[in-house]
Amino acid sequence: MSENRLSRLSWWLHLLATLFVIGIVTSVVVVGFLFATDPNAVELTDFQVPAENIVVGPMFWLGFAISLIPTGFAIWAILLLRRLFRCYMAREVLTAHCATLIKKSGLALLIMAILRIVLQPVVTALMSWSAPAGERMLSLGIGTQDINFFFVAGLLVVIGWAMNEAAGAATENKAFV
Repeated sequence: MSENRLSRLSWWLHLLATLFVIGIVTSVVVVGFLFATDPNAVELTDFQVPAENIVVGPMFWLGFAISLIPTGFAIWAILLLRRLFRCYMAREVLTAHCATLIKKSGLALLIMAILRIVLQPVVTALMSWSAPAGERMLSLGIGTQDINFFFVAGLLVVIGWAMNEAAGAATENKAFV
């Protein structure tokens, strides 16, 4: 791929990453507002708790806040990739800095994937806490989406490590010339 095409594609991906982060933050605010104004809006989510078992109260909001922790790591990964695209726009491609950005974005996705699984029982318990005894829930599961996140995270970490080795070799080769 020519450097001009790489810069152009990176510009679009940088813009897309920016819009994606704005979209995530906006949707979190909108969903929070919906929960605050219409408790039946819970039916529109995939919190793994039936809407009839959810009472919007302090424990629900604590569960909602905890459920956003993996989202924070997803946003961090996207922002790291956004910085990577900015480097590519500046034609900084095979460098240790770019390799570090790729590896860190993979680690952020890995942490997000782990937290999605680990925090699910906590979130479901908190969101159903205000339900009558016998109707509270505890849910644990792993789905295709989680497995995909693990795969992509591992792929990014390995590519980051390999790119770091390649950047070191490129720097060493420049020293000989």
